[in-house]
Amino acid sequence: MWIDPKTLAPVAAALEKSGYQQFASPGDRHGSWEWSFCRVSGGLTRFVILAATPAAHGDKLEMELWIGAEADQRFTRRRVESLKVRADALPAIAEDLSVRAERAASKANLLSRPDLIEDYPGDVRPRARATA
Repeated sequence: MWIDPKTLAPVAAALEKSGYQQFASPGDRHGSWEWSFCRVSGGLTRFVILAATPAAHGDKLEMELWIGAEADQRFTRRRVESLKVRADALPAIAEDLSVRAERAASKANLLSRPDLIEDYPGDVRPRARATA
């Protein structure tokens, strides 16, 4: 599955306005189309991820926004938004998704070290390309 990132340009603009930068090119990740953004501050790398997964039936997509943070060998990840939309409706809801992305970024900014409740096994944690 592929979504033209230009369709969701308002989402990227909202996240960039919130201090996040594109972490990885949008594309297929384990059956979902994902677009990841990150921000390094206060000793944490924070993430906002937009994901679209084809629904089991029909032409619907499950759109999700995930937030997360990591530092050292610990991390957290939470889904903060979820909605089903028709694939052909993405251009029409891009502005709504950008508002939801801004809210997700605000929630990600509130994550702190005590929120990092999971451990990465060994040395497999992702490496953020951003700098503080």
